[in-house]
Amino acid sequence: MTVTSMEVSSPNNVDKLASDEYPKETYKKLDDPGRAETNMDNSESNGAIGEEAKPHTDDNEESNTRKKTCCSMLRTAQFQVYASHFLSSWGDRMWMFAGGLFLLEVTPGSLRLAAVYGAALAVTVILCGAPIGRWVDSNSRLRTAQISLSVQNLMVCVCAALLVVITTQRQYFTAWDGWSLILAEAGVILSACLAQIGTLGCKLAIEKDWIIVICGKDKTTLARMNSVLRTVDLSTEVLAPVIVGTVMTAFGLAAGGIVIAAWNVGSLLVEYGLLHHLYYSSPDLQKSKNVTVS
Repeated sequence: MTVTSMEVSSPNNVDKLASDEYPKETYKKLDDPGRAETNMDNSESNGAIGEEAKPHTDDNEESNTRKKTCCSMLRTAQFQVYASHFLSSWGDRMWMFAGGLFLLEVTPGSLRLAAVYGAALAVTVILCGAPIGRWVDSNSRLRTAQISLSVQNLMVCVCAALLVVITTQRQYFTAWDGWSLILAEAGVILSACLAQIGTLGCKLAIEKDWIIVICGKDKTTLARMNSVLRTVDLSTEVLAPVIVGTVMTAFGLAAGGIVIAAWNVGSLLVEYGLLHHLYYSSPDLQKSKNVTVS
């Protein structure tokens, strides 16, 4: 008779079986519950940091969007027209205010020169309006705008320079029994009339032609642009005399004349570049005019 021996497992064998059934990592995780809580806290903190970073990301995206919007607005044809019109209108309004003061300074106690000056400008507009309009219609848009702009700004500079010299260097205009002063006054009136012709050409070329071509058949855009241009005119008519009057009060008439001349030279360069860029960025402006000149 065979007797089968039964092995009784010892406590060490029980531990060994338990260790084989469950890995050591499991024991470590079960024996260290604080580590699990720490991992949960870290994950929550990382989530909170991510949530806090989202608003900063949104702000950056909004700022980038605004920058792109501003840049795109500055490149539009409408804004370039507004900027060019503002520069031109500001220079005109400064000169219209300061010119009368210079004329009164040249002939103190008499309105003769101021009256002749105003009458000459009015006659220039009446006589040269139709010929300038025909010239604008018969030539390319860019050429007419640039020539008119150059004549306007340069003649204002010449006129301002003559008046500054007359008012500050009177001893040079006493020769020939006062005829030298009369010739200088004639030069002032002539240059002012030429500047008025340039202003008229710019107005006909830009406001009566370029804007209509840019807007096309969109009457709403045309009305809005005309409204903005009118607002620019009224604003410069109020603000420009205040600025140049302050300069003349603080530094004298000569300083005001120098400021006006410098403004016209600087604005000429800027406006020239704006019109050049606007012309070549708009295919409609480059098309020939369908106008019959009689």
